Amino acid sequence: MTNHTPTTDEGPAGFETPVAQELEALEKSLTEDISQRVSLKGYLKRLTGAVGKQDAVSLSKLLSDAKLTKLMNIYPQAKPAVDLLTARVGYLREAGIKNIESRLREYCDAQHLQLQGGPPKFVVEHFIEVEFRSAAKGGLKIGNATVKVVAWDNVKNTLDKERQRIWERPFNPKQFKTDVLRAYTKIAQAKKNPTGWVRLYDVYQDLKSERFKEQKASGQKPRLVPYYKDEFGADISRLLEQEGNASGRRSFELSAIRDSRYAFKIIMPGGNAGRFGFLRPAKDST
Repeated sequence: MTNHTPTTDEGPAGFETPVAQELEALEKSLTEDISQRVSLKGYLKRLTGAVGKQDAVSLSKLLSDAKLTKLMNIYPQAKPAVDLLTARVGYLREAGIKNIESRLREYCDAQHLQLQGGPPKFVVEHFIEVEFRSAAKGGLKIGNATVKVVAWDNVKNTLDKERQRIWERPFNPKQFKTDVLRAYTKIAQAKKNPTGWVRLYDVYQDLKSERFKEQKASGQKPRLVPYYKDEFGADISRLLEQEGNASGRRSFELSAIRDSRYAFKIIMPGGNAGRFGFLRPAKDST
């Protein structure tokens, strides 16, 4: 009797196929491992470069990157350096915030502007929010604009532009009163309310729609938002101020609203700001 090894179409006892599959899986794993380590090497190079430049913004973003966790898992010896770097970035961020806060207070004092709040969020002239974004995002949010590089000149220029956008737009109080009354009448007829109140949000949406039509008809490139909420609140405030200076009689009454999403910040005569959500013509208005 002769010895005979069982064979199949795949070789002796199907031996080659499972081994080949294991080797292919190992090769794939090695390729992925090498690729990951190459990626981490690139990440580490960017991190080292940001350290050399003392770039707190870039460092904050890099330290928030998911690659850091992978780096620490594979090379736990990196932890002491990362801990020191995290502390340094925190210090640089705090120092940057304090510097901007100091310059912001000087700016408001010099121009007699009201400044409220404290880090990470301030409010200039009731309407303009100056907010430090998270360390991962970096930069500042000023009104509707974003400052990516937090240098005082950038902050000041953006703040100036936002103040111009809100307070220095052409404003005709008589025409604005007419526009608000027209929108009020239209909404009140469609949404009957025995109290006479209509939502400020609905009035705003109507005026915004009209502004869009005007911009489109003018042939000029329209703004992304033809009429911002803070601009509407500022215009109501300017109308109230003008009426207070002229006769002391208000054209409209205002009331609060529970849902803050539909509330508008408005400065009342005398300088106090409030949040309101309903409007109706004043009983003694002419």
